[in-house]
Amino acid sequence: PASGFPLNDRAIQGQYAPGSTFKLVTSLAALGHGMIDTKYTVDDGGRIKIGNRIFKNAGGEANGRVNIVRAITVSSDVFFYTLGNQFWLQRSQFGDAMQDEARQLGLGKKTGVALPFEAAGRIPDPDARKKLHDQNPKAFPNGQWFAGDNVNLAIGQGEMVVTPLQLVNAYATFANGGTVWAPRVGESVQDQVGTKLRDIPPQSVRKLDIPPEVRDPIMQGLQGVTTDPRGTAAGAFAGFPFSTFPAAGKTGTAQAGNKQDTSLFVAFGPTFDPQYAVGVVMEEAGFGASAAAPVARRILESLAGKPTHPVSYAGGASPD
Repeated sequence: PASGFPLNDRAIQGQYAPGSTFKLVTSLAALGHGMIDTKYTVDDGGRIKIGNRIFKNAGGEANGRVNIVRAITVSSDVFFYTLGNQFWLQRSQFGDAMQDEARQLGLGKKTGVALPFEAAGRIPDPDARKKLHDQNPKAFPNGQWFAGDNVNLAIGQGEMVVTPLQLVNAYATFANGGTVWAPRVGESVQDQVGTKLRDIPPQSVRKLDIPPEVRDPIMQGLQGVTTDPRGTAAGAFAGFPFSTFPAAGKTGTAQAGNKQDTSLFVAFGPTFDPQYAVGVVMEEAGFGASAAAPVARRILESLAGKPTHPVSYAGGASPD
């Protein structure tokens, strides 16, 4: 509707394709399962042919030979398309590794936050595709899962949707070393004069094993997003106080049917002792680098105790 659903709490009810922010999940799956290491490289010429279809980077830009660190920093779709295809070709060994990793991070399931009408999101996989087809073959005429589905999932496209809270909690889990915490809306309950009645203690949902050989290269890639000259959010973070508050993050640009792209940016900091995770999702706003990232930068600047300035312009066609 023209109103844009103003009463919807988009943080917990909005369901969006994560776009390139999902590359965190794909990276954890690929490194964690030992399918690749930091020596594994792909020659990114801007496009790749898988089967009979050509898959391209945003704008068709070539990034040259990249490993996983560089692929995260410059957001090489070709690199992650390749990983998605490799998972498909080696599915007898790795199964649904990307989907399994996503579930471990809390995607595809309600977080349990104490707010009403939370959405669960959706993680597509071969079983879910077949189930939809069996239940309603007219609406879902194809019950098979193809290589292209895996390839699209690797960059957060296709049928995958998440809520902003799920996404930022997944990044918080990575940042803190692997503990999935249940989100809270408060720390304590107080009476009308401020006397504490009871605490609302943090609750750990599960602990993931993210060893240094997995975490370190991903962290390096996410730091490059904001600090490397070719990082996708380098422009948005120019002049940021990295010396006192180093921040890392990931841009995302997600296709949304016949609408303009959804712009996403998820970040955390300070990276030496992460205390904050920030997620920005902007509907029909264009590329994550030019819309969501500048907004996230202002939030992080405030958390760093620095003065902020209004975002004069957000949106447009800059690289993911």
